[in-house]
Amino acid sequence: MSIKEKRIPRVLSIQSHVVHGFVGNKCATFILQLYSFEVDVINSVHYSNHTGYKVVKGSRLSVDELRAIFQGLIANEIFEYDYILTGYMGSGELLAVIAEYVRLIKSKSPHVKYLCDPVIGDNGKLYVDQSCIEMYKSVILPLADIVTPNDFELEQLVGTQVKSDPDRYEEQVLWQSIQSLHKMGPTHIIVSSISAAKLGGKEDMLQMYASAKSSDDQYQTFRIDFPYIRGCFT
Repeated sequence: MSIKEKRIPRVLSIQSHVVHGFVGNKCATFILQLYSFEVDVINSVHYSNHTGYKVVKGSRLSVDELRAIFQGLIANEIFEYDYILTGYMGSGELLAVIAEYVRLIKSKSPHVKYLCDPVIGDNGKLYVDQSCIEMYKSVILPLADIVTPNDFELEQLVGTQVKSDPDRYEEQVLWQSIQSLHKMGPTHIIVSSISAAKLGGKEDMLQMYASAKSSDDQYQTFRIDFPYIRGCFT
């Protein structure tokens, strides 16, 4: 196949957008384009800045607006993708609509891979309504091929405490929780940025845990240690 004939892979990215900073679509779109993906972007929110600031101003995408966007893409016959990426939603209602259209995309193109970043919260704090957690568990995770929770989000999704106390993790329980998440649908799981100190490691290191489940229920697991760099990157 020549370069001219090669088809550019298409990504549908449904995430947050901020004017200041780098999270959600503001971060993902440029990176994907650098790797030669064609990215169609739907912004779940349009905020002044991310929610880590004391004041956040902006607007949220409504269910009706999301449906209208999907219907426009379908009407123009441009609703075909190779990959789907979702991030911060903020409401269970939006997740329900997304699930409906993810099913539609996958029914037409079974090869499509869906990566779900279940943005629920961090450091013991929820960013979203409780309805989002239930919607992730019952509707979204069964559709997702890849899921990328942090440790707090993993606990919320599987309903198991990974921590033996507020400042300590049990690695065996962590792997068991990852297996429980596999049973909810995703074949690939990445748990990001756990402090190595909470697992008996060094204070200046972070750890990432990943697991891939095969069709015969075998697991290939990874742990990657990397330096903790202080600073704000969002």
